[in-house]
Amino acid sequence: MDGIRSGKRGEYREWLGEINGIEITYGRFGILSRDRIPGKWHQVMINDIVRDFAAEPHVAFIDADLFMVGPGWFNAVRSMLGDSVFSLTVGQRPFASFTTAGREYQAIRTQMFTVNTSLYRQLNTQRCNKDRRALRSLWLEFPGLGFAVERPDTMIVPSLRAQALGHTVIDVREDVEHCHVGGFSHLGLNKFHDFECPERRKTISGLVGQARLLSAVLEFFDEQGWGRFVDQDYRVNEHRMRAFIETHATLRQLSYELPPTKHEQAFAKIVAARR
Repeated sequence: MDGIRSGKRGEYREWLGEINGIEITYGRFGILSRDRIPGKWHQVMINDIVRDFAAEPHVAFIDADLFMVGPGWFNAVRSMLGDSVFSLTVGQRPFASFTTAGREYQAIRTQMFTVNTSLYRQLNTQRCNKDRRALRSLWLEFPGLGFAVERPDTMIVPSLRAQALGHTVIDVREDVEHCHVGGFSHLGLNKFHDFECPERRKTISGLVGQARLLSAVLEFFDEQGWGRFVDQDYRVNEHRMRAFIETHATLRQLSYELPPTKHEQAFAKIVAARR
């Protein structure tokens, strides 16, 4: 978990411990959204945990802001694991890939994924999120694969290198009904620039759907008595974004007419199950 003030850690652990089937045995707590850490922490955390749990054949990671429909997501897909399977991932990254023999291979997404600890410790050279040295080494190691990486990010080097060496990555997105509720970065009003332009209609529709989902998440947290865990800056930005949408007729109409997104539908199922 990142973004946790040290004074809140005990309360968070107690809160997570209330979830049926969850036992908190190990935790790392890191940065806040306003801390100026240059994009390094997430990869460092993954490296540390894989090292500390090296005796486990596979380790599963899940973002705290990823909601799932139904219990036991890992049990639903664990039969796919194997010695040559580097990772099960919920989605992949189209901006980080390589192509060989007419087939494209993409880096994994890191909202929910597994890691083969043995392969990871053998193959990984990425020390931090923005490890350009590791990227350059990857290009030099496989000069004929034509890597296309728009920007460095978490798990790009190990997941691409594993696939380049013939190991398997399996996308289980369709097997796990889920929704990512988004984070602080989705609340910036600057993302709505040029919202009147037809070319941005798809992007703006997605942002409006995210805005509706974030509002629903806050309402749900307050209903459950979890509102104390929501950062006040997050609430302020969410209110500003919602007011911005309501102030502009085009955005307001789009918010009313846009059908529920896939993530909104999944979240509605989660809410219904708890009411």
